[in-house]
Amino acid sequence: SAWDISQISPDGQFTAYVAGEGNEKSIYVKDNSGEQAIEIFKGLTMVSSLRWSPGGNEIFFTTLKDTSWSSYIVPKLGGKIQQLKTIQYGCWSPDENLIAGIYSTDKHIILIKRETGEVVKTIELKGSFHWLYDIDWSPNGEKIVFLTSDKKLEKYSIWIIKTDGSQQQKILDGNKSNYCPRWSPDGNYIYYLQSNGETNDLMKMEISPITSNKTSKVIQSGL
Repeated sequence: SAWDISQISPDGQFTAYVAGEGNEKSIYVKDNSGEQAIEIFKGLTMVSSLRWSPGGNEIFFTTLKDTSWSSYIVPKLGGKIQQLKTIQYGCWSPDENLIAGIYSTDKHIILIKRETGEVVKTIELKGSFHWLYDIDWSPNGEKIVFLTSDKKLEKYSIWIIKTDGSQQQKILDGNKSNYCPRWSPDGNYIYYLQSNGETNDLMKMEISPITSNKTSKVIQSGL
């Protein structure tokens, strides 16, 4: 599934993941050394974003609970929960001050102030797409990568845009669906999953400022 995802913490010590059936799924955090998992949120239908803060102390997630989408920030071992403006996909800024969020039917990215939940910027998007899904913020804080598809789900694209709203650039176009774009720590590559029949391929794309020809290669197939 493209949803109900898991993620390893920045220090590699913990894994956050979703488990459960139907409308009773929960988010758990497990110490990778083998300690028992801690349930930090329960009663969910599905989770579309599950993202550790860059410092590794908190988890941002967006969830469908019954028929309503909600987004939250929760400490990694549970505790006081902060609810944010409703979005379907989101990610942290490198300095943890902002959350970038999208909703599938919108044509913009909103930047939410982490402390107050206030929308401080709206980045308008161009292009002939109908659906927005998934997003990631570059390590230097200057760019955001996001995914789109057309109405008939026949065309899938990966885009990059600067956080000031300029230089929106399509870096991949194709008929295979893509998921989970993630910048490499040095910001020189983007990793993503690409559907390939019944399985997915893990792809790696070099992001070079001196060329517009972005080439991808398969890192792992059969996932």
